[in-house]
Amino acid sequence: MKQIHEFGDGSNPKGFTQVNEKQFVFQARSIESETYVVPGTTANANQYWLWVSDGTEAGTKLIAECATLWPGQDNGTYFYHWMRVGRKVFFKADTKERTIGGELWITDGTAEGTHLVKDINYEPQNGATPEDGKTRDSAIDQMVNFNNKKLFFKAWTPATGNEPWASDGTPEGTYIIKDTNPTVGGNGIGNGGNMTEVGQFPYKGKVYGRGYVATSDTKSVQGTTQLGCTNLEPGDFKILEVNVSPASSGTGDRINSWPDPGVEFNGFYLFCAQSGMNPALDYNKGGELHYTDGETVWLQSDMAPGVLCNWVKELTVSGGSVYWWCDAGELERRQKLFRLDDVKSFPVRVTNFDPNGDQVYSLRNLGGNLLFTRGDDTKGLYCYSYRKPGFDPAAGIDMGIMDIDFGSPTGIEKAPATSSNLVIYPNPTTDKLYFATGEEVLNVKIYDLSGRLAKAVVKPAGNSVSVSSLSKGIYSVVITSAKNSYNSKLIVK
Repeated sequence: MKQIHEFGDGSNPKGFTQVNEKQFVFQARSIESETYVVPGTTANANQYWLWVSDGTEAGTKLIAECATLWPGQDNGTYFYHWMRVGRKVFFKADTKERTIGGELWITDGTAEGTHLVKDINYEPQNGATPEDGKTRDSAIDQMVNFNNKKLFFKAWTPATGNEPWASDGTPEGTYIIKDTNPTVGGNGIGNGGNMTEVGQFPYKGKVYGRGYVATSDTKSVQGTTQLGCTNLEPGDFKILEVNVSPASSGTGDRINSWPDPGVEFNGFYLFCAQSGMNPALDYNKGGELHYTDGETVWLQSDMAPGVLCNWVKELTVSGGSVYWWCDAGELERRQKLFRLDDVKSFPVRVTNFDPNGDQVYSLRNLGGNLLFTRGDDTKGLYCYSYRKPGFDPAAGIDMGIMDIDFGSPTGIEKAPATSSNLVIYPNPTTDKLYFATGEEVLNVKIYDLSGRLAKAVVKPAGNSVSVSSLSKGIYSVVITSAKNSYNSKLIVK
C-alpha cells in the first residue's frame, strides 16, 4: 500500500484503529522518526509517529510527529491504549522532544485535529525543575468507549495515585471521577484505589472493573478490591461486594475478589472473580464465573470443585452464547474453549484438541460465528458455528459486538436528537411499533426502566419492530440512523 520506511526493519506499523467509515490511524516508524535525536541526548529516538490511511498509497499520510506509545491490545485482555470514541481516537503519546511523559492525546484523522488533551501528571521529570516544564508519565490505561460520548480511563497523579478518569476530548472536560482511596503514603504520594481490569463495553450505563473498597459496613471487605462501577459523572462510584464473609464465620479475613473484565450477556454483567481460597469455609469457591444485575452478585457456576480456580479469559458474546478459554486449572479445562447459553445453565466445553491444553486464544465474533486461534504448532485459525435452541437472531440480543457505530458526524459531543424529530406509532401499542425518521434506520434498541436492553433489531424491515414479546410497561426507544440517534418513550399495553 505504502512504503513508509525505506530501509532496515521497515515501518513496523501498529495500533490500527478505525477513526471513521473510510480511514484508520496507526503508529509507524520512518527514517525521520527513527533517526530523530531528542534534545539533550545523543542516540536515535527510534520513535513511532502518528499516521492515517484510507487504504491507498495517496491516502496514507503522516499526521503528527509525536512519540506514540504502546501499540494496542495484549492477548487475553481488554487493555487498549488506542480507543475510538465517536469519530475521534484517543491515544497515549509524548511530544517528540519527550517533555510531558505519556499523556492523553486525541485525533480526528487530520493534522489540525490532533493534539494533546491534557498533561495530567504535573510531577517534574527526574532531574528537571518546574521551570523546565518537563513532567512525568500519568500511566494511562484501561481505555473504554463510553457510548460514543466520553472516554473512561485510569490515570496517575502524585496527589491521588491511580484512579478512574473521564474525558470528552477537551482539557476542561478531562477530570478524575473519584479518589476512591484518599489515603496518602509516608512519601506524601496518594495510594490510589485504581480501576483496572475493566470491561470492554459499558453495562446499564456504567463501566465495570476492579474497584477499591475504602470503607464498608462489611468489615471483611474494607481495604480490598471488589467489583466497582461508575457512570463517569464526578463522584459516582459504586462497589458491589463479591465475597462477603458471613459474620458468623468469625474469621475477620479481608478477601480480594479480583474481578476480571466482563461482558453483557442475557441482560446481566458476566465476569470472573474469586470468592475465597479457604477450603474450611463452604462459601469459598476459588475463582469462578459470577454475574450481576448491577445491584446483586451471584455465583454462576462452580466448575472447579472446592477452592480450585476456573479463571476465564476473553469473555466473548457471539450468536446468542458467550465463550471463553480457561487460563489455568485442571487438564480438562486448561486453555480449552467453553460456551454458556444462559447465565443459569452450566458451561459446556467446546474443544478438546489436546489433553494437556488446547492453547485457544484470540476470540472474536464474526457475524454470529466465533473465530479463535491456537498457539500450538499448527498456529491455525478456527471457526465455531453454533446457535443455541430457540435463539432468534432477529431480536438482536446477545449477537455480540461487531459493527462499529461512529455516532454523529460532528464529533463526540453532539447530543442525540430529541423525540420531536421522531414519530413512533401507535403509542401505546400491544403488537408492533412503527416509526418514521425520513432516514435509513441502522438499529432499534428498546430498554426497560431499569436500563436493561429488552430488545434490539438491526436494520428493521418496513420501519417496524414487533414488541409483542415485551411485558406491559414503559420503555425507552433509541433509534439510530446514519446521521442521528433518536430517543422516545414507549408504552406497551
